[in-house]
Amino acid sequence: MKGILIDPFTERVVEVSLTEQAQLEEYYLLLDCNTIDVISIPDRGLIETSLQKGKLLGEGYDAPDSRFKNNSLYLDDEGLYKEDQKFYKFIGANLSGRGLILGHDKSTGDAVSTKLSIEDVRPLVDWETEDDILARKLSLHYLTNVGSSSDYH
Repeated sequence: MKGILIDPFTERVVEVSLTEQAQLEEYYLLLDCNTIDVISIPDRGLIETSLQKGKLLGEGYDAPDSRFKNNSLYLDDEGLYKEDQKFYKFIGANLSGRGLILGHDKSTGDAVSTKLSIEDVRPLVDWETEDDILARKLSLHYLTNVGSSSDYH
């Protein structure tokens, strides 16, 4: 089964192969985690973000076998709680840790090979910049200190 791995630690988007009957252990190894969350990727979001980035990826959108339909993103469910975590934006959503894109069969709910390519996914990913890291740390610091401050009653 073909998947697309988004790796913010190496800032790479790569194609990966999984067994056809992939089990959770395979997902855990690829994502370097112990629990996963699965998010359905909205096909319209793929198209619109692609257009905004200046790359028309939506040709054939209305075709029944469109590569933009029926994709899911697998993530580390505890990714926000890990130290030394890396972040990125995918279709504008802030995410943490590695992400794995697979297709899904709507009739069974089973994971299947994605029809997306690396070239389809790369323009949809924005890696976290130094400014983003600083802003995130300052926000976290502020939230932590305000929540524990004795100045507020």
